[in-house]
Amino acid sequence: MCNALLIGALIIALILMAGQWIITLFAETSLVADLAWTYMRLFCLFILARAMSIPITSYLMGCAQTQPQLKSSIFEIIINATLSYMLIYGVGGFPQMGLAGAAIGSVVGAWFKTAFLSVVMLKNYPFIFKGSSWSERGFLNTYRLILDQVLPIAVTYYSGRIMQNILLLIYAMLGTSAFAALSLVNTWIILLANFSNAWVAATGILVGQALGRACEKDEVQRFVSLSWKSALIVSLCVAAGYFLIMSMIPFIYANLDSETLGYLRSFIPVLLLLPILRTINHFCSSILRAGGDSKYQMKVNTLTQWCFTLPATAICVLIVDLSATWIFALLLVEASIKIPFLHVRMKKGIWMRKLLKNI
Repeated sequence: MCNALLIGALIIALILMAGQWIITLFAETSLVADLAWTYMRLFCLFILARAMSIPITSYLMGCAQTQPQLKSSIFEIIINATLSYMLIYGVGGFPQMGLAGAAIGSVVGAWFKTAFLSVVMLKNYPFIFKGSSWSERGFLNTYRLILDQVLPIAVTYYSGRIMQNILLLIYAMLGTSAFAALSLVNTWIILLANFSNAWVAATGILVGQALGRACEKDEVQRFVSLSWKSALIVSLCVAAGYFLIMSMIPFIYANLDSETLGYLRSFIPVLLLLPILRTINHFCSSILRAGGDSKYQMKVNTLTQWCFTLPATAICVLIVDLSATWIFALLLVEASIKIPFLHVRMKKGIWMRKLLKNI
């Protein structure tokens, strides 16, 4: 957790020091700049909450305690959706805050999840906070071991979060309606993706446990095959959820202007395919991590984000001046690029042979 908090603190510091200047430099109007900066400041609290909850979630899942993650994710979604709606439109006596209300809903939901998981951790594994688990090995040796195993996973996660914020800065140059549409759809993507992400993460944990028990190779492969099919079914359900939400957009966001609503409707084709492709990539990455091949998935995920998504988005916004619809579709292209690298690596079974050899 110390590593996660340190990295999270560094990211927040960078955002607070340079975020407003960068937004002001690139934003098309002062209104968009104010919206983007307000959203990013609130998002810093979201990053801090995630920095605390992810290590706890990983430990609990490694101990086959998967229900706390499921329960906390469900509570987070309910709190996020409810509070965001009330703050966006000022329902129930709450102030009408617009886009900032959506950010606050995400932050409160994330911190509730962190508090819930912390209580579970303290109740079931209090010795973790006393340092007794690493005292015999020595702190420095344990710290180096943690860095070797955890750092690639942490880099992958924080690379994605940093990329989200950078893309938000670039989106701010598209105009108020396009920026609002991309921000809103991103909120719903994060919300519903929790279902498929949790399913895939649980699968990775079970595969890691099976390899740790030295289960037969064929048995592990059968489980991975069945889990693959299950993950695809979950991704189809998420895609159906996106379609349902986009169909109800005029009722959920009744005060949005027609241009913003038009952008949101134009995102539907991408939203029907995006959860399927992303679930495939998350599934392959999770299996590779379970087998100790986390460095490979880190390279694929981070290089695709920084070498394709970032420059392509910047070119489309700053030079080509494409619409928000086509810029949003770049996320689909990014997911498509990752699939052959991650899927072929998983199918080869290098991760499994390497780990089984060391058992």
